[in-house]
Amino acid sequence: EYKNKVRFVFKNHPLDQSCNRKITQPMHRHACELARIGLCAQAKNQFHSIYETFFTHQEALAKSENLLNSLKGFGISNVDELKSCSNS
Repeated sequence: EYKNKVRFVFKNHPLDQSCNRKITQPMHRHACELARIGLCAQAKNQFHSIYETFFTHQEALAKSENLLNSLKGFGISNVDELKSCSNS
């Protein structure tokens, strides 16, 4: 019914005070890193798959000590490239 009338826009507002000045207390320890990885994936036209991975595996990622290694286990193949980009 609304084809070509509705647009989905993703706005990146990480829930961590170290990269979002509007957050006043620690909330999500991986938020900034995940945001950077998402931006790097977008640059490679891979945002949708990384976004789906983040939300499908959010409980496991929240417990992870090394996000990028965890992403390898979830089928993300270009983890080394994402790491290089997110560190830059």
